[in-house]
Amino acid sequence: MTQPVAPRQGSVLEITLADAAWGGDWWGEAPPVAALNLSDGVAYARGTKYEPRIKEWSGLRRGFDVRASNLQHVEVTITVADDDRAVRDALEGGQQRGSAAVMWDVYPGDADNYQRLFTGILDRWSYRKGETDIVIRTDDLALRNYLPTWTVTKSEWPNAPSSSVGLLVPSVYGTHNSAGLSGTGMLTAIPVDWTVSVIGWYAVCAGEAKEVLAVYQNGTAKTITTHYTIDYALGRAGRVYTVVKFTAGNIPAAADVITCDVRGYETTGNTGSGTTAPTGVQITNPVEQMRHLLINFAEKLWLTGAWYTSSDSALIDAASWAECVQWAEQKQLEGAGYVGGGVEPQQVWDVLNAWLDTWGIFRAYWTAEGKIGLAVLDLSFPGYRGASDPPLLRTEDELGASAEYEMDTTNLTGSVIASYLYDENQGQYLGSLTVTDPSAPAAVSSSQQMLWSIRRAT
Repeated sequence: MTQPVAPRQGSVLEITLADAAWGGDWWGEAPPVAALNLSDGVAYARGTKYEPRIKEWSGLRRGFDVRASNLQHVEVTITVADDDRAVRDALEGGQQRGSAAVMWDVYPGDADNYQRLFTGILDRWSYRKGETDIVIRTDDLALRNYLPTWTVTKSEWPNAPSSSVGLLVPSVYGTHNSAGLSGTGMLTAIPVDWTVSVIGWYAVCAGEAKEVLAVYQNGTAKTITTHYTIDYALGRAGRVYTVVKFTAGNIPAAADVITCDVRGYETTGNTGSGTTAPTGVQITNPVEQMRHLLINFAEKLWLTGAWYTSSDSALIDAASWAECVQWAEQKQLEGAGYVGGGVEPQQVWDVLNAWLDTWGIFRAYWTAEGKIGLAVLDLSFPGYRGASDPPLLRTEDELGASAEYEMDTTNLTGSVIASYLYDENQGQYLGSLTVTDPSAPAAVSSSQQMLWSIRRAT
């Protein structure tokens, strides 16, 4: 567990109000109030004055459980003395929900010696006689959004069949290849511009795919140039799509199903042009894939142009993700994923947690700066203890309480049955793998669905 730079002397909460709050006298300052600087007894630290109103802090959990892969939000409740209703009036004095909030460990009177404990936003508050409860939480708005956001509409695609309207154009990562498997295409293309015997355009994905490997009509492979061409950068309403365009005399019928095999996104995002595929390197590293999705589609809402990178992101911790990218590269891990294609969007939380379920060696966590970090579990020690921040187990930092590790046998298993190689077109996993530990004292089996695992046979 990371230790404070000095013995803990006090803790403070700083809330920068989104709307300056008109209220009464606040710690000697005339209204409007621009910030709430509260402490549990400290009057001055970090070069800032604090009002010692904090009566109680709830436990702060910022580590993660080695037995559970999912990332959850973190929240802290702070109870403050509020006999004069100054805190309540400041909170009610504008649109304050979402205001930036930071918790610090401090030395009283010391402007230079402090440590950040938690970064988040003001989520909600409640009050009763003489007290106000303030709840701050991680700024996880990007994870509460839904993907994809590119919907087929008549305003953008006037000739889209009614069956296509409302479908979500997918994001595609890794290689989806039915060769050596069904041989009929792993992904279904969406008809977006279709007129009988005149035009037949089918969207493969949002943005530029690295390569469309094959196209099938009702399960029969078609010939590129003869039957169709690929437009890797078709612009429409400020967005770019990868689209299959059938040639004159080869327009599919309305009931025909068009499927394809695809190599997903590459590293540039904007080097494709017409039938020329983009020139970047395909993103096959599973950590890179999830990092790309979180930044470009969850946080930045990318539409066109070069991809955003870690340097553009306020959501992820660049250093920890880069370290995991390198680790996955060394282990030659390969992933694949597909988000969209239907009418129901997926919350980013669910997409990320499905990825974490697939790649159980990784754990996501919230850093003290309020960003999503990623770590590789160190399997060399049963307790997974380490000197990282946060520690590699679910620990509780209760403003000074020590972390403890307790052995738990409830999830002990003797074998794991993993399903992998998901085929979107067939809607099922095509492969399974059983891993057994003959030395395990328990004969209980568990299962795992590896939705973001490899999706090709060769």
